[in-house]
Amino acid sequence: QRHRIFQLLLPLVGSQLRGLANALAVASDGKRLYAGTVAGVWRSDDGGVTWRQMTRPQPPQGVDTVPGALFVPDVYDVAISPQNPDVVMVGAKDDLHSQAMNGIFRSEDGGTTWAPAKQFACSLGGAVTQIVFAPDDPSLVYAAGGCAIGLSRDGGKSWTEMAIPGVSVNFGNYPLTVGKTSATV
Repeated sequence: QRHRIFQLLLPLVGSQLRGLANALAVASDGKRLYAGTVAGVWRSDDGGVTWRQMTRPQPPQGVDTVPGALFVPDVYDVAISPQNPDVVMVGAKDDLHSQAMNGIFRSEDGGTTWAPAKQFACSLGGAVTQIVFAPDDPSLVYAAGGCAIGLSRDGGKSWTEMAIPGVSVNFGNYPLTVGKTSATV
């Protein structure tokens, strides 16, 4: 099924709206898909047949107050709540605004509006390259934050940082694998 989904994405990438898809997430119903791209977030409600961009226009450089906007255009990961396909989080980076807004953004309305949920202090708001829900607890979410692991116990509304022993600078991308809640990271 993964190959079928990527074949459906090819018209999006090959159309006049050229871009790069960095991440793809499929809701538990198999119909709602989100794609994280270098042009924000795209959503399909019909299994990938049609797509629409869910990113409000980016605010101009130097403006950091546009309610509901996804400030960072480059989305590197997408995670959908296993309980509600309207709750989606993205890991975004490469923001060029005067005050970088890199980090985790969260939407509760299927991507229509966004709110910043977490910036990692240890990486000065650096990249968030992966967001993962615990397989048996949709309120438990982990994120790879460059130099720390983010932990949310309320479905991504609030976060704490867990330092990675021996790491004090942002060392880039690393994968997360999350088991059942009785397991550890």
